[in-house]
Formats: sequence, C-alpha cells, structure tokens
Amino acid sequence: MHFLVPKTTTTKTAILKQVSSGGILRDPCFHPGFKKVVNVSELYGSPCTKRFEKKLPFDQFQIQGTGDYEQCQQSILKLFNNSYCPYSHCAFNGVFLPPLHGNFGVKTASPTVKEKYLNEYCFSGAYILTLLLQGYSFTANSWNQIHFMGKIKDSNAGWTLGYMLNLTNMIPAEQPLSPPLPHSTYVTLMVLFSLILFAVAIIGLFICSKPSYFWKEAV
Repeated sequence: MHFLVPKTTTTKTAILKQVSSGGILRDPCFHPGFKKVVNVSELYGSPCTKRFEKKLPFDQFQIQGTGDYEQCQQSILKLFNNSYCPYSHCAFNGVFLPPLHGNFGVKTASPTVKEKYLNEYCFSGAYILTLLLQGYSFTANSWNQIHFMGKIKDSNAGWTLGYMLNLTNMIPAEQPLSPPLPHSTYVTLMVLFSLILFAVAIIGLFICSKPSYFWKEAV
C-alpha cells in the first residue's frame, strides 16, 4: 500500500484565515523554530487549489512552526468525512472500502532526503497515521499486517498508484443501501389498504345487521 500525501498548500489554504494582522501563520504541523515566507500565489499553483483562488488583502505571509502534534492531527481530521456511508463499510467521504485482509507494504523513505522535504515530515507522518486509523480503519490487530520495506523482490518499492487503481477498478462496489419502496409509495399503499379495510368493515356491518334482507336479495 502506498499513500498519496496531499501538498501542505491544501491545508495552508484551509487555515489561511488564521493569518494574524502581522502576516504570520502559526502552523502546528511544522517544527518549532521553522520560518518561511510564502507568496499567496504559490498556494494556488496546484490544479487542486486553483479553483479556490480568491483575492486576499496581502501578497505574502510568514509561516511559523509551533510543533503541536495534537493540533496538527485535529486539522488533518477535518479532511476526512466519516459521517456518511451509503455502503456496509466505507473508508471516508462515502467511498466503499472492503474489509481489510492480507498484508500491506509501506515504502520507507530514503535516508538522503533534502532538508526542504524534512520540514514537512511532521505533517506527512500525522497524515499517514490519520489515514490508516480514521480513514482505512486499521486497528491494533490489523496494524501488525503493515510492513515497512524499501524493496520488493530486489526491486525498489516505487509509486504504484496506477497499478492499484487498475486493480481496485475490478472490485465491484456494493449497491447502496436503500429502502425497497420510496416513502410516497408507502403512504399511497397505506391509504389504499386503509380504504379497503374500511369498505370491508362497512360491508361486514351491513351484512350482520340485516342478514335476512341480504339473503332474500341474494336468492
């Protein structure tokens, strides 16, 4: 299993309203002492954030890391919507997820990582952990099925998203849970049955109250 960690620009855009009047954004997902001046235009350079572009009263702001893991994780949790699931089991955002089965491999990072990427490791680690626990519903038991590896059969564990998507497209999704009849049909049938029962009751009372008259007419 490989993880697609979104760029931190997505999270920065979501909390951009927290920028103080001094043009400072205190980000809990960066380590204490981290400082970086960011152009607002950089936030909308990705196709994922381009549609959220809007005019802001400043062109630059400074990110200052606070190193608060709990607060960082809470901001990441807002990316996952687990309140709606039309299937028997979902990952997040209403996407079908079959029960976890088998072993899962996670690619390990290279020890020669550039410093500019190390700055975002706190966010990446918190995102992956949240994705596994809250997104894919890994538990203490299934956690042992995750293996960290750098190679698979003497081959480097590279990006396998395309292959995964190709295989997962072959898995039939469950039909969404829905009532056999719509609400309006239920109401119509109940009214119809009530009228039939009422008519049967009236006929029964009429027959019981005047049996001789009824039989004479029948003969």
